Amino acid sequence: MIPGIIPAHNRTIILVRGARCIVARYRQTAPYRFEIEPATNWQDLEDDARQAVEDLAGAPADDHYPCPDELAARAEWADD
Repeated sequence: MIPGIIPAHNRTIILVRGARCIVARYRQTAPYRFEIEPATNWQDLEDDARQAVEDLAGAPADDHYPCPDELAARAEWADD
């Protein structure tokens, strides 16, 4: 479950689904409502995202993981 308030400075995550590690962010669509938006360049960042997950938790499993600041800074978004 996604909490109702997610700090703006900490909305970038690594979303693991299947064998993919996707840099994404929570985007607020309404009060207490968020959707997950993949970075437009997530495929370019995938190897580094996988390494970040492995460093944090070992083998990636389907889940949401915190994204390191230096990786989050390299993410590109459709509305930027």
